[in-house]
Amino acid sequence: MSGLGEKLKKQREKGLVGRRLALPCVTIASQQERWRRHFRKVLNVQSGFDAAELGKVRERPSKRGLESLPGRTEVARALGKIKNGKASGSSNILPEMAKDEKNNLNFLDMLVDVMTTVWKERNAPRSGQIPSLFPFLRRET
Repeated sequence: MSGLGEKLKKQREKGLVGRRLALPCVTIASQQERWRRHFRKVLNVQSGFDAAELGKVRERPSKRGLESLPGRTEVARALGKIKNGKASGSSNILPEMAKDEKNNLNFLDMLVDVMTTVWKERNAPRSGQIPSLFPFLRRET
């Protein structure tokens, strides 16, 4: 064992941690107080961050094609890449169900419409709303 490790071991045997007496935390309140002291010490430090430095950071260029909304062909291609045998999740829509609909123009139009809305509003539908968007894909549980 290194010299530092032996020193810490001796301090623990004496009941010292740092400069404080290391008493066992037997109540929830004493455990919380010890964590509170620890995190105050660790988190309450002065930051060397200067907000003016953000203006100097060079923004990376976006990838080509990501600035435009996806179309039918891109959505159909993405649906074709979905792996079979995955769980349906909270929406109860199996990946195979969506994958089978990749040639259905009505389904693709609805999916592109949802994706366009999400893109423009920057707000995705909650998982509970997805089955109501595509009721014909819903798997009965």
